[in-house]
Amino acid sequence: SDFNGQRPTTPPPPKVKIPSIFDWLPGVDSMEKEMGKMKAKMNKQLAPLQKGMKEVYAGLRQPDFNAPPQLEGNTMAEVNLVVFFIVLMVTVATSLGYLLEVHGDCGEAHRSPPWATAMLLSSYALLVPGLT
Repeated sequence: SDFNGQRPTTPPPPKVKIPSIFDWLPGVDSMEKEMGKMKAKMNKQLAPLQKGMKEVYAGLRQPDFNAPPQLEGNTMAEVNLVVFFIVLMVTVATSLGYLLEVHGDCGEAHRSPPWATAMLLSSYALLVPGLT
């Protein structure tokens, strides 16, 4: 653990050779060698995990750890401008359809009003870029 960016100092554990009660058994030395080989093999297999843990803890110690992430993409102003133009396009298309209905010759009476057709077409025109 860190305290103000400094790792607390701790003394290393003492190195004491304690005689084992099994030293008199034959094969203990060879078993210790095999255990040492197994430990080395496990350390080799766990090396990527230890490296990853060091990177994680290094990231946790960064001064900007609690800062919000920097996301890729457009800024909020750009997104708002695009939404404004989308709403403006649908409104203008619908208004032109309404003006065509009021001041123009709509043709047959059993057809849908031009403003509804214009709004439908402009809405679907906005759907196509959203799907790609």
